Amino acid sequence: MSDPEPSGGDFWVTKGDVDMVWMLAFNDLIGDRQLDLVTSHYGFRPVASSDDVKVDAVYLYRRGGKCTMVTLEAMTNGREYALVEIENPDNRVVITGERLVALSQRRRIVLLLKRSPSKNESR
Repeated sequence: MSDPEPSGGDFWVTKGDVDMVWMLAFNDLIGDRQLDLVTSHYGFRPVASSDDVKVDAVYLYRRGGKCTMVTLEAMTNGREYALVEIENPDNRVVITGERLVALSQRRRIVLLLKRSPSKNESR
């Protein structure tokens, strides 16, 4: 279940919102422990339609037993995006919005959402 949308302003996580010390802890974990860490710090929601495709937003992408934090960059043709690993920007894949939605339907990618400070403090 995803968190409801916070009111006012941009509510999805951007690369600048990700603390690099937290990212190191995230990368030291695997599988469910990574998911537990992410859900204790961020909300999330599926990429259900093209409206959920947010350039510069951070997504959690699961490949096998390992999760990766990625961001989405617009391509010049306007129909494709680059899915770029935050920790290693040289790892990038060209993807369409439709493919992103399909990955989300298979529970392989979600859009990360900011949480209010009170939600983070209570965990």
